[in-house]
Amino acid sequence: MKNKEKSLLITDCLMLEIANGKEDAFCTLCNNTYKLVYNYIFSIVRNHTLAEDLLHNTYISVKAAISQYKPNNKPMAWIFTIARNNAYNYFNK
Repeated sequence: MKNKEKSLLITDCLMLEIANGKEDAFCTLCNNTYKLVYNYIFSIVRNHTLAEDLLHNTYISVKAAISQYKPNNKPMAWIFTIARNNAYNYFNK
């Protein structure tokens, strides 16, 4: 399955499952989105090691903030926003 097709599997229902504490749902999210999120972060930071660190931090932030996710059929936009904010926060430190 291509990355774009995988990202289509990331739905508000999956996000709700994560919010309800289902670890397998979180694993599904990570497995289906990490390449897209990594590439997005790398496009900002232009450093592979830093992009990997920020990718890890992004998923930690997603899990910590999942209760704040508002279902709007755009979970990837929400994840990309967290990733971008993590990257910008790194540069602002």
